[in-house]
Amino acid sequence: MNYIEQKFAPITAMLEGASTGQIALVAIVIALVWFLPTIISLFRNPKNLGKIFLLNIPLGLTFIPWLILLGWSLNPKISFDQLKNKLRGRKRKARS
Repeated sequence: MNYIEQKFAPITAMLEGASTGQIALVAIVIALVWFLPTIISLFRNPKNLGKIFLLNIPLGLTFIPWLILLGWSLNPKISFDQLKNKLRGRKRKARS
């Protein structure tokens, strides 16, 4: 058994007993959570919807950037440039 098979053994064992409907339900829930910032942006921040969606695809894998996207989608008054400047300002303060 190689390394990858060992790491995914519990998941594959769990999926062997699951029905197709259960697997589909889990996949839908994961997709909804992954794209939650995009879904919220549809209603609260439609001006930046495209940017949030494009950033949400790769950043959905990581927790901290996903939280930043979630905050951005909840705040309808902040633009992409303002968000970028705020994040850069925090980095500069941390370096000082």
